[in-house]
Amino acid sequence: MKWKLIAGILVFAIVLTCAPSVAAEPAVVSIGDVEASLDKTATAPITIEDVEGMCTAAVELYYNNSVVVVESVKDGNFSSVTAEIDNDNGVVRIDAFTMVAQGVSGSFVFAEVTFKATGCGESELALEADLQNYDNRSIECRVTAGTFRVPCGDDYAGCIEGLVMDESGSPLKEASVVAKGRPGSGEDETDDEGYYEICDLRAGTYNVTASMQGYMPQTAEAEVIAGERLRYDFELSPMLRRPDLVISAVWNEGDRIYYTIENAGGVIAPAGHDTALYINGDWTSSEMAVTDLEPGDSIDLDFGYRWVCTPPADKVRVCADANGYVQESNEDNNCLETVLYCPHGSMDACRNIAFSTEVDFITHGPEPPDGNPIISDGDLLGANCVVCARNHELLNTFQCQYDLGLDAVDVIDIELEDPLVAFSTELDHPEGLFTAGDLLSTHGAVIPNSALLAKFDIRADLGLDAVHFTGEMDHVVGFLLSAQDIGRDRWREEPGILPELLQEHELDIWFSTEGTAPTPDSPGFLDGDLLSAKTGMIVASNGLLLPIYVPAGIPDCGVDFGLDAVTAERAVPVVDPNSGYVPDRKAIIFSTEILYNSEVFNFTDGDVIRLGDGVVRRNGDLVNCFEPKTHELGLDALSVSTTSACVNRITTIGGLKTGVADIGVDGRADLWYPQTDHPFGRDIPFLGKICDDVTRFRVVYRKADSGPGNGTGIDIQAGCGWMVKDPANGCTIPGVPWFSDSGGWYDAVRYRGLLPCNTPFILTNWNTLGMEDGLYRVWLEYERGGIVEREPVDHFVRVDNTPPEFENLSVGIGICTTYGSADMSVTDALGMGLMVSAQFNDTHFWKYRLRIGGASYPTFHYYDVINYYDARPEAANLSETGTTPNGSIVDLHRVTVFDLAADPVECAYSANLLLWDRTIVGAFYTDPYGVGGHFRSHVVRPIHFKYTP
Repeated sequence: MKWKLIAGILVFAIVLTCAPSVAAEPAVVSIGDVEASLDKTATAPITIEDVEGMCTAAVELYYNNSVVVVESVKDGNFSSVTAEIDNDNGVVRIDAFTMVAQGVSGSFVFAEVTFKATGCGESELALEADLQNYDNRSIECRVTAGTFRVPCGDDYAGCIEGLVMDESGSPLKEASVVAKGRPGSGEDETDDEGYYEICDLRAGTYNVTASMQGYMPQTAEAEVIAGERLRYDFELSPMLRRPDLVISAVWNEGDRIYYTIENAGGVIAPAGHDTALYINGDWTSSEMAVTDLEPGDSIDLDFGYRWVCTPPADKVRVCADANGYVQESNEDNNCLETVLYCPHGSMDACRNIAFSTEVDFITHGPEPPDGNPIISDGDLLGANCVVCARNHELLNTFQCQYDLGLDAVDVIDIELEDPLVAFSTELDHPEGLFTAGDLLSTHGAVIPNSALLAKFDIRADLGLDAVHFTGEMDHVVGFLLSAQDIGRDRWREEPGILPELLQEHELDIWFSTEGTAPTPDSPGFLDGDLLSAKTGMIVASNGLLLPIYVPAGIPDCGVDFGLDAVTAERAVPVVDPNSGYVPDRKAIIFSTEILYNSEVFNFTDGDVIRLGDGVVRRNGDLVNCFEPKTHELGLDALSVSTTSACVNRITTIGGLKTGVADIGVDGRADLWYPQTDHPFGRDIPFLGKICDDVTRFRVVYRKADSGPGNGTGIDIQAGCGWMVKDPANGCTIPGVPWFSDSGGWYDAVRYRGLLPCNTPFILTNWNTLGMEDGLYRVWLEYERGGIVEREPVDHFVRVDNTPPEFENLSVGIGICTTYGSADMSVTDALGMGLMVSAQFNDTHFWKYRLRIGGASYPTFHYYDVINYYDARPEAANLSETGTTPNGSIVDLHRVTVFDLAADPVECAYSANLLLWDRTIVGAFYTDPYGVGGHFRSHVVRPIHFKYTP
């Protein structure tokens, strides 16, 4: 049993120099040399090296404020710091402390100091420091000062100057000229004569680029010489009117990689181009664009690929138009490269083993992804010394930033978009959301300690020291989702519903407590016994867990060694209520609270022990790669994957591959757009997981309001012509036919064989055209061992195949009316020109856009896209179902022919109203096979008028 004490420590800034102590070698407090141009900023770390047992640190930094001032001080990786900046006197005082009881040892970045250069010259960065250990004794140290340099003058810098012209020699005004090189950078914009000048450039080599909208950029290499002026003139060629596809953003949400593709060119980019994904330099996946992209428009998409990250991060490169399908104005800007850190704190490393230690320590081995070397006893650790999740990440759902420790853990499913982990903490939630004895899940379930003990008829909170779920994985996931919906208050009022739910889901929860009950002098069980929440029985006593030559058990042998962590085979469904015998009980592995040492057998409280088989892993086997300064860190929680974690389930739905966790009970997807949710239409592909023991499967549906009953299988029969690649012919095209039977059943063995050649390989595609709009339930059914089973949880899908409908549209005061210049000059909050008014409706309306065109002009002028939720006048009469109030024609905003030309000619013009709804439209291609998706294309209604100047 562990206790934590969080104490507040008030540290006063005192000017002290490092004092003598008994350390063999003094610690070192230092800051390096820094350089910045005048009025620029630069950041330097203050480091503390080779310190032992430090609890508090107070550092003062002195500088010449005529040369440099301090702008900010940020935390390093030692602890949170407080800083008092006094630029008037050229000093900053920085204090920090740690709550680690015995202090911390090693080397740290104490603080990050950002300076600003205020004058030419040099300033010494002088340090004074006071480091103290846990009993307030000073730690011997020495300081190393740095220098801040602000180079100025002709002997340091040179200039680049010149003209930017077009091909005829005419000057280009407001062209951008940027110089970048290892010594520094600078930029300027040309004046009316096309002249630019970039000075204060340190001597060295620069790439100088001149660019202007509508012209091809030009880059030249220039050698800057101190004290001299270099002239370089640019002649820019006009850019051809072509599309220009660029990737402007790349990010991930769980194991899905998203990207934003933008058309930065002057004309429409046609559909048919591929976007490619490269991970760590290797091609991984590609997606074909199925919609045109208008000039200036962008769209967010994701790849049909489940990203398996290599901890701690992968280098990711996304390239537009990878197949060279589109002729672009710039063929060199298609790619964007970034680094994506593994989601959920590198949970992949906890796939096979996960644990926590009894104590905090500092890693001198692998650096965690967040850069913090302090490993807490509340952090979840995995194979090869990877920090899978910080304690606050496990508690994210509970909005807790404190470290509450980690006393028990069972890693349920890391394949989910939000990995599912069951656990308990060592401390209560500070706002009372749970206690240290409650069973929690990362998805938000709270099962009170009293519910675990319901079958034992004990209402006291005895703590929770070890936990393990037994039963089929998909049943565990379904149970925890149900537990989340029940809520802690109802669990406390009706603790007896837990055994009933466990029976219903064919599960059990094995656990141990931190206390003995019902009374110490007459215990029904010990805190070293493994208990069953479903039956109220002892699964394995402390004496049974340990070998017979260990004096375990009370009262027979005299010692309760405790049970600090436990794990076992997942699929152990039943505890026999008569004998207590568990068929696979020998698969139980565990750790104890106390150590044991004899000539015959010995173990520590950090070793992994198997029932009847002794120590299987020493504590050092788990933690030595962290290179800690001690060799016994204890073992407070343990989860080991002893069997496959495969779960048959639907994982994503629809053309944009929406994770099932992102689809609500209303059947609409919660995507990356604010204040919107999205139904589904046309083709709805389903992706999922089919385990190796399944012989056939299908996806079924029924109307959500039709009451309980069987579903209708979603079938794709042979006549559809679905062709897939086959490993037997080298995964080449043409492929082989793939189809279901009339009931929607697919051959699971054949499906798994075809999977390597067809990524992503959907479970099936649901063609909803012709079906009634509305809410449907869908689920996966599968057969194994001759028994048909189904997912424990239904998924909801809202089908909407009805586009927005126009009721009325008008411009100005009527239709086919002649307007003049005065009409086009009317101005108010809704713009300038003729008012466009309309009435339209849609169940899932999203946005509109106006454009104006004329018979004498080859292109339209487009106005802003207006979302129904925008806080602007043009959206004042909109709601999520169209115009409001319903049944009325309302003003949208104004259009004018002067947006087409400064001197528009007399001719016929049209204002076009474009409407979008929020439906995700899937695309299913049969030969060659492919899936994709997009938001439903707009519908458009024109209205015409005549303009006479």
